Amino acid sequence: MNILHVIPYMHPNAGGPPVVADRFCQELKSCGHRVSVITTDALSPADDTDWTKPFEQRYDFTAFPSLRKNAFGYSRQLKPLLKNRIREFDLVHIHNLWSYMNIATSKVCRKFNVPYVVSTHGMLDPNSLSRKSLKKKWYGRLIEFPQLRRANGMIYTHEEELALANSSCSHLPPCYVIPLGADEPVKEGITEAKADIMKMFPTLAGKKLILFFGRIHPKKGLDLLIPAMAMLSKKMPDAHLVLAGPIDNSYREKIDRLIKEHQLESQITFTGAVYDARKWALLSLSDTFVLPSYQENFAITVAEALRVGLPVVLSEHVNIWQDIVSAQAGLNCQLDPADIASKLEQVLSDEDLHRKLSENGPPLVERQFTWKVAGVKLLESYQQVLASK
Repeated sequence: MNILHVIPYMHPNAGGPPVVADRFCQELKSCGHRVSVITTDALSPADDTDWTKPFEQRYDFTAFPSLRKNAFGYSRQLKPLLKNRIREFDLVHIHNLWSYMNIATSKVCRKFNVPYVVSTHGMLDPNSLSRKSLKKKWYGRLIEFPQLRRANGMIYTHEEELALANSSCSHLPPCYVIPLGADEPVKEGITEAKADIMKMFPTLAGKKLILFFGRIHPKKGLDLLIPAMAMLSKKMPDAHLVLAGPIDNSYREKIDRLIKEHQLESQITFTGAVYDARKWALLSLSDTFVLPSYQENFAITVAEALRVGLPVVLSEHVNIWQDIVSAQAGLNCQLDPADIASKLEQVLSDEDLHRKLSENGPPLVERQFTWKVAGVKLLESYQQVLASK
């Protein structure tokens, strides 16, 4: 097959959707299929001019300049290119909602009778819809939802995401559930990466490290996690929170104020975005992983933590929480600072519990959360879409 993936942004700082699109493309290519990606430079920092190079080395990759570089991803060059190229492809896979690329691509696909599927990446979750709710309500009713209903298929990462999407938007097309995966841990350079991290952040030495890893965004629950750390630190003074990931300057100011309010300046460390060996080194240095999100359709970072045997504490609004708790690889928490603090204390203070959770994580990932399994299921969904066309 010749498959096109369209997504408004692919910069690594933009969170999970670019990772999903990239790993899907790599899996499809490894199975002998031709893949292309069309995107924009939306959400990419102005000083990062080389971010496209790794993608260009993997598959056919085109990134257009976008107006204002925001998530809407408007580019006047997109539609002419699609009109010229769309008939090359057997199927188009659109990622994300609320973007110009979604509108333009779906219209061109219908014009030239090319089937398309849509990955919503949790954007039909009621919590996601509640942010900028008035704008989404009218944009969804007038533009987005009619486009979705005319797609040839919907791609979800979990049954819970499917159920939430159907509660938000009726009469959606056939759906396919494809759990995501965790990358293979990097082994080369890990020792050096660990040493670099400890040299850069010497305050981490001798502490029980609680890791939050990923794009730092208001939906991730840091407004709950920081008060939870204030409670935990009274019982466990050696507990230390590591916040690893990109963060918007205005949100960083809010978080800094919250940290100061709870007098946690010496017990919380920001590392900024980390990739490759440093990411896996930081995971291996940590004692537990935490994600108290208000909404998370899958959370690749959780699967990566489990893969290296790191116990996780996650809210019941991370859609895969029941899979993890059932496998005894992590603990669920409420959206409540006291409960988050309590669960973190359990994991960090109970050696037997920590050992059990740690041992159960890697087998769970191997059974359910690998990119190879995701690639097989993705191809099956494509084949079903094409067969029903």
